[in-house]
Amino acid sequence: MDVLADLQQIGFSENEAKVYLALLGRAEASGYEAARLAGVPRAKVYEILDSMVSKGTALAMDLDGKRLFRAVPYEELLSRKRNETETTLARLAESLAAAALPAEAEQPLFTLSGHEAILARCQTQLAAAQHSAFVSIWPVEMEVLAQAISDAKERGVPCYVVLYDGGEPGFDDQGICHHGLTIIEAQRKEDYGHWLLVATDTHEVTLASLAPDQQTALCAQNRLLGSLITGWVAHDAYLSEASRHLGPDAEKVFPSETNQHLRRMWQVASAPWLEPGYK
Repeated sequence: MDVLADLQQIGFSENEAKVYLALLGRAEASGYEAARLAGVPRAKVYEILDSMVSKGTALAMDLDGKRLFRAVPYEELLSRKRNETETTLARLAESLAAAALPAEAEQPLFTLSGHEAILARCQTQLAAAQHSAFVSIWPVEMEVLAQAISDAKERGVPCYVVLYDGGEPGFDDQGICHHGLTIIEAQRKEDYGHWLLVATDTHEVTLASLAPDQQTALCAQNRLLGSLITGWVAHDAYLSEASRHLGPDAEKVFPSETNQHLRRMWQVASAPWLEPGYK
């Protein structure tokens, strides 16, 4: 614990913090004694002490023609600092609330770069979730965000997660939908990286592209984007389970012409680089 650093956090300069600690251990001290005990230059000690007196962290008195100093009791100092901080924060809350956009207003889009910054944004987003969380995620990011997801569930927030881990498909005992990987999906990840999608409370969104050489994310408060992500996660989980349970018989559910359209659409959507003229 660094007391000097903590004192500087509440408004002391480094030398003032040293002198305050020195005075705190004595009933009173002269400027010379304060400089010696605190290890500050004698030439500056009276300037330091006068500053402390003006800030209310030290008291000065004249006794028998000698000017002495004592520290304001730490209980009084901390109580005053606490009250000052609470008053300032309350005033700031009122002023900032008046300056900020209304809570229901959608915020402009902004971008983030870097894996660590993107994951920190998602952790903050999940920590603030109150009503719902939809997440499409891969194992590397799941290791970091698993606790934030678990904490949200503990608060009673419904969390729906599709995890692309390439393992055995299906829901585990935590309600996480494990999604297998097709050959095309595995190749796409190898060539272009993977994604991370997080939508909380239907409007707070993060859409991240996580390639080996570049990680970027689009972030916003936007209900349209939120609905796209929640729909993506819900459909992905539903189709994964439908495919798992129906197996090879899945295509028999649809007429032959419908299967042709679906296969063609999936090919173009999943592997556009295979299309003639693709650049």
